[in-house]
Amino acid sequence: MNQVSLMSKEYSKARKINRRGWPHGPWDSEPDFYEWTTSVGYPAYVGRLPDGCWFGVVEAPLPAEEGSMYLAFSHTIRDKSNGRLCAGLISKTDREGIGEFHYSMEHYQSPIPREHSWGPYKTLEYVRQHCEDAAHLIWQTYKEGTYINYFQF
Repeated sequence: MNQVSLMSKEYSKARKINRRGWPHGPWDSEPDFYEWTTSVGYPAYVGRLPDGCWFGVVEAPLPAEEGSMYLAFSHTIRDKSNGRLCAGLISKTDREGIGEFHYSMEHYQSPIPREHSWGPYKTLEYVRQHCEDAAHLIWQTYKEGTYINYFQF
């Protein structure tokens, strides 16, 4: 199973994460799945990957053009945040014109120790705020029409 399918809402909601062997940490009081409606009205959810780190998804309108334009839109959101938000994968949903903007924290420390990471564990609240910030920038980009097509020559 690939990472995108591991991040699907239905799968993540039903999945039981095996926490056996995890040391004590901030994850002790966190659920493994959480969903809400962002302040701009887009649905969002966060879930755990098998190693215990989070991913977040914002369900929002898709860019009008497909393919590399999804990547360009994602980079626009990253750049508007001055690089604070990662460039996320954008995938289609079965709802017309709606996509899922995926943000993974898989490169940060997780409950299962690993040799290399970009930094400390990202908590549920951190990933939730990451999604809120992304949702706001997605909404603002559409409202202002400030989408940058990085792939146009």
